[in-house]
Amino acid sequence: MKIWIRKMISVLAVCAMVIGLGVPVRTQAAQPDTDTYVQQLIAYYRDDQEDAETDIARVLSEMAEVDAQQAEAWTQIMDYWSYVNTDMPVNLNVAPDGLAQDDSLCIVILGFALNSDGTMKDELIGRLETGLASAEKYPNAYVVVTGGGTAAGNPNVTEGGLMGEWLLEHGLDEERLIVEDQAPDTVGNAENTYRILSEQYPSVKDLVMVTSDYHVPRGSILFYSKCLLSAYESGGEPLQVIANAGYETGSQGYESIALQASGVASVAGVSVSSERLPLSQLSGLTITQDEIYEAGQPLQLQVTARYDTGFSRDVSDAITISGFDPAQGSDQEITVSYSENDITIDAQFSLSEKSQSFASAAYLEKRIEEIEQMDLSVYTDSSVNTLQEALAQAKETAAQADADAEQIRQAYDALNEAYAALIKRVNIAYHMDTEANCNDADAYKINDGVINTGNYWQSVENGQNVASADAQIIIDLDGLYDVDSIVVYPYWGGQRIYKYELYGSTDGAVFIMPLDISTVDYWTLLRFTGLTVDYQNVQEEESLRPAIHDMLADRAVRLGYKYNSFTVSFESINYRFQRDIVYQHILEGYDNDWSKPSAEGKASYTKVSPGTYLFKVRSLRRSDGKTISESTLEVKVSQPWWNSWWAWTIYLFIIGFVFYFILRYKSNQLQKKYDEDKIRFFIDTAHDIRTPVTLIMAPLEDLNREQDLSDKARYYLNLAHESTRKLHSLITQLLEFEKVDAHKPSSSSVPLCLNEVLLKEVSVFRSFCEKKQLTLNLTQPDESVFVSADKHLIEMLLDNLLSNACKYTMPQGEISLDLKATKRKAILSLKDNGIGIPKKAKKHIFSDIYRAENARQSQEEGTGFGLLQVQRIVKMLHGKITFCSEEGKGTTFIVTLPRTTTVAEPVSHESSLEHLAGTSDNNSHETDKIKDPDDRNTLLIVEDHETLRHYLRQTFEHLYRVIDVADGHEAIACLANEYPDIILSDVMMPGIRGDELCRMVKENPDTSGIPVVLLTAKANHEAIVEGLKKGADDYIPKPFSTEILKLKVQGLIDNRNRQRQFFMRQAIAQVEAGGKRDDNESNENN
Repeated sequence: MKIWIRKMISVLAVCAMVIGLGVPVRTQAAQPDTDTYVQQLIAYYRDDQEDAETDIARVLSEMAEVDAQQAEAWTQIMDYWSYVNTDMPVNLNVAPDGLAQDDSLCIVILGFALNSDGTMKDELIGRLETGLASAEKYPNAYVVVTGGGTAAGNPNVTEGGLMGEWLLEHGLDEERLIVEDQAPDTVGNAENTYRILSEQYPSVKDLVMVTSDYHVPRGSILFYSKCLLSAYESGGEPLQVIANAGYETGSQGYESIALQASGVASVAGVSVSSERLPLSQLSGLTITQDEIYEAGQPLQLQVTARYDTGFSRDVSDAITISGFDPAQGSDQEITVSYSENDITIDAQFSLSEKSQSFASAAYLEKRIEEIEQMDLSVYTDSSVNTLQEALAQAKETAAQADADAEQIRQAYDALNEAYAALIKRVNIAYHMDTEANCNDADAYKINDGVINTGNYWQSVENGQNVASADAQIIIDLDGLYDVDSIVVYPYWGGQRIYKYELYGSTDGAVFIMPLDISTVDYWTLLRFTGLTVDYQNVQEEESLRPAIHDMLADRAVRLGYKYNSFTVSFESINYRFQRDIVYQHILEGYDNDWSKPSAEGKASYTKVSPGTYLFKVRSLRRSDGKTISESTLEVKVSQPWWNSWWAWTIYLFIIGFVFYFILRYKSNQLQKKYDEDKIRFFIDTAHDIRTPVTLIMAPLEDLNREQDLSDKARYYLNLAHESTRKLHSLITQLLEFEKVDAHKPSSSSVPLCLNEVLLKEVSVFRSFCEKKQLTLNLTQPDESVFVSADKHLIEMLLDNLLSNACKYTMPQGEISLDLKATKRKAILSLKDNGIGIPKKAKKHIFSDIYRAENARQSQEEGTGFGLLQVQRIVKMLHGKITFCSEEGKGTTFIVTLPRTTTVAEPVSHESSLEHLAGTSDNNSHETDKIKDPDDRNTLLIVEDHETLRHYLRQTFEHLYRVIDVADGHEAIACLANEYPDIILSDVMMPGIRGDELCRMVKENPDTSGIPVVLLTAKANHEAIVEGLKKGADDYIPKPFSTEILKLKVQGLIDNRNRQRQFFMRQAIAQVEAGGKRDDNESNENN
């Protein structure tokens, strides 16, 4: 037996290891190379995609131990591959918006198989059209066409060559075109394209893939991975595939992931087996917190998932927490849930604990199944009983439907501890010299009862397999050459039960049990090594470098607002344990939590808002997560100028100014409304006064025509008449003010010659100026100056300005009226050397009913309406008025009006009235003649004002048979029994208004022929038009002239009588003509 053992030791010596186990053992082959890891990555993603996330992470982690650079490259490839099939948008027919508008962008158009005759297929032309549209959208980008495929019937043409010719024919600049027509497949296209661009076009950084819509994902991942791997191989900068444009073919989907995997394998140069790799199974969770939770603080848990492969990873971002009360503190249990591939662990974690581990029920069941398959009969130690008890308890826990994760973990740990205790009964002592000679004591020391003494060793050819006679010992030595370490798994009954590691040396082998390794405490200083600021030019970087060094030394960094994107570098160096050191960092006030542990000694931040932050970084041991060292750095980003205190001062000033302006505007609006209400009150009062003034003026005119008045009576009569005239003038001015609405154009505007109007106005005021010893001058251009305006408004404007100038200019003074014209404007200037306008009154004269203090003291009559009315007239005519004045020296008003060149003949509306007035004397004896009562016409008077109704009755009762009523209802009742020859009605009455009465009369066929005359205090244009529309035969404003009223009434009656006589003669003539026809017919019959 000893001879066989020595032979076995010799075999193991070749592999630099000694196995002194009294239990069956199995050794693991050498660590895989990077190709093996790449094969696993591709296979996992091909078969399981997102479900294989854990295994992809595990493979990348193992790969990093072999080749960190390749692991980094494949990490990026796998991330991009996942992005391509989940989140990447496929842009149809043109590249997306927002790409760089310079030569850092390159549009890559992939080729497509040609027709057999060497012409391009429609799909390839579609790709070219999509690429050309993208090139036109980004005119500075280069364009690469790829494809070395040829045609079966025309081997002299290539896809890339034909594609380039097509683009040039369709307007692409030749300097932008790059042709790659060597490689017949996408992988070769990507390799050649990277080489051409990196060597000849170094400005290109980003690629836009253009192909058919269904080919976009596969083409993108192949180009991305090949460009990335080529960059790693050559040491150059990788090209990034940042966008795509797919020619819309109408395809319902994309190329399969299996086809993508085949292409990625081709990129990597590996062959991938079609067999499906087993997925890691979630076996447990470990939950830790740095500090015991305190009420009101944020809950910070780190959750690590454990798997049956021995791999673990941080899943803190994927957990679900329930039952947490922030206000309760650490005296509570929360439920932390994590699910992966149909396995869920609900862990009841106590916040009073810093760390707890939990097991998966599914994994516990799997562990129970593994141990039950072991043959425990070979063991004689008491540890077997302990294992069997733990196994029974574990099975009982697994069978409980309501068992929580803590109970499962306890059962799992108890089972493993009993299992480990059993296995650890095999203690190994070993020694091996360089000649592989050792005695029995040095080679083995086997505990009692562990292995049957009947076992023997058997060697097979080439030392590949060694087995015991009872097939309990299996040692796989295949491929164990040129290795630094060997992992050994002892097996019972084909089941792996523990893990050992063997390391060869120049003096035998080193045997390690990883689970028994104790942690070594060590410490190292953590320091800040650098600070880089993004978006700096060379000069800025050089100028900031000394300041950055000082700031890091002082642990206080001050950055301007435009330098708010930066990277902080730090390191904690311990050459013995460097690979065990990882870092975590947090920028308090910016980050919500510490970063995940990483070996990368830098932290980058972008667009950090102005403010003061505390950057904390700590180094930790990767093995147990304990903190080694911690350091802090104060970071202050200054406010931009627009957020500084003085900027806010300006903002507040502007806001205050706007607020003041709004208040001022509101105040002006209220003042304007007050002035309008005041004017409305005066106007309404004027309407009410017109009727009494009519009752005064009309009787005064009647008395004035009496011949037997004494001189004293006539004097008093004239005095009363003059006072009444002034009152009438004031009322008229108020009502004229109402007519002027600056917001409505004048309906009677016609081209008006200002020269003629000025001459007329000057002639009217000249006699007044002569009496007051004033000089009135008029200056006009030789040409005629026309404006579009209502003549009455222009006269009103000039009357007010001239009247003010004449009243407030002292004797011997001078008034100048000057008219000038430009091509588009008429400019009227009125200057006097009168009393002037005080400074404090200037702001009121165009906005209020206002008289200045010096005007009131001048004893001249005035109302304060004049200049306000002038301003409204000028606005109504779309002009502008300005003035300059100095108290005691005079005033100059300048009125600017739009000029017109159209000339129209003015129509006079005064002829009929003048005719009536001219003939009134001739006909007065006829109208005043008392008619025979039997022959008199009937006059119906409708007036609610009793005094005026009585006066009208007295005025007309000696001429007509008069019927008077007080309102419209009485008038309607009267018309039922009477048929008057004329109706004289007031407009403003209670009940039925006068204009409504007129409408009712005219719409009634029985009364429609009766003339209606309306009397009203409303003399504006709109009121007159409204009355005439309702059928009134005439519209007479109050106060009226009794004589004119008589003439109009008589004229309407006479016209009606003449019409009646005319129709009567017509009727008689028709009757006579009919009689003659009858006589003729009878004579003919005889």
